[in-house]
Amino acid sequence: MLNTLKTAFLWVFTIWVYLASYVTMISVGLFAYIAKWTLGHQRAHKYVYIPAFSSAIVFAGVRVTVHRHPGFDPSQPAVFMQNHVSVFDGPLATRAIPSAFVGLFNSWHFLVPGYGWFVKAAGGIGVPKGSGRLRSIISQAKARATAGLSILAFPEGHRTRDGNVRDFRKGSFVMAREASLPVVPLCVRGMWEVESKRGWLIRPGHVEVYVGQPYRLDEYTERASLDTFVDEFRKNHVAWVEKDATPAEMNSL
Repeated sequence: MLNTLKTAFLWVFTIWVYLASYVTMISVGLFAYIAKWTLGHQRAHKYVYIPAFSSAIVFAGVRVTVHRHPGFDPSQPAVFMQNHVSVFDGPLATRAIPSAFVGLFNSWHFLVPGYGWFVKAAGGIGVPKGSGRLRSIISQAKARATAGLSILAFPEGHRTRDGNVRDFRKGSFVMAREASLPVVPLCVRGMWEVESKRGWLIRPGHVEVYVGQPYRLDEYTERASLDTFVDEFRKNHVAWVEKDATPAEMNSL
């Protein structure tokens, strides 16, 4: 009986969270462009986009603890590489990234009413289909870097199906290198228990995020050297997610 009541509550709670988050996105999306042109990009991010985007985390009852490497510089635009677990990964990132940033999305995200308007107005980078994808995102990343904006990317490409960290694709790292932006590991644990591909019910919980030190990619011009770097970089996420590393242990990586 208690399990039935708990499941019923989670269904009602989940529907409420999705509806509240979507209504917020639509409401803000309707005047997002006005905010961008009246407040300026940086202020619009601070006062409009980020509060609205992070509302999903508030609605879902997620408690977030953020740990940052001593060498992390919040004033330096970067490409934040986050392990991909949940549909709430983007809103979660707003709690860890202390500056204005945009997301790297498949272009179809822009077609979603409300949410699509919102991320496009915020300056999200759309990844097109077909040839020329890499050239397109590099060009867009350079423009965002010039505007002083960071970029959030999910190098796994898709959400994990088992809670572990999947292999990292190289495209977002090439994008960062060509845009002269450092890459920063953004390692998340606890979100698998809140919301993931194992089921769409939302369970309030505690999530820990580790923001690592920045790495510049200028020297990794050869494919083999970049492949080696990406494999080593991924170990940050594996240590945090799969081995329950402490912040002190992460600082030693």
